[in-house]
Amino acid sequence: MPEFVIYLSTESISYPCNDYGYRRGKTYNHGGETFPITDLQITDSTKRYSSKRRAESMARKLFDRCEHISQWHVKETQK
Repeated sequence: MPEFVIYLSTESISYPCNDYGYRRGKTYNHGGETFPITDLQITDSTKRYSSKRRAESMARKLFDRCEHISQWHVKETQK
């Protein structure tokens, strides 16, 4: 059965594209800004979604919540 994960990346002044990684399902606040908790690879802690639509909806919410996110991709995986 397919599952879906969210991959996040950001841009900064010093690097054209800085990869966050795969979303773990939580965020944290630092200095008044919200950041996602991620891993560079898919792990047991990676948040998985049962449908692509649900993963895309959450990715859009994260994009609005975390101002450093500039790109996101939903990737299909297998259990």
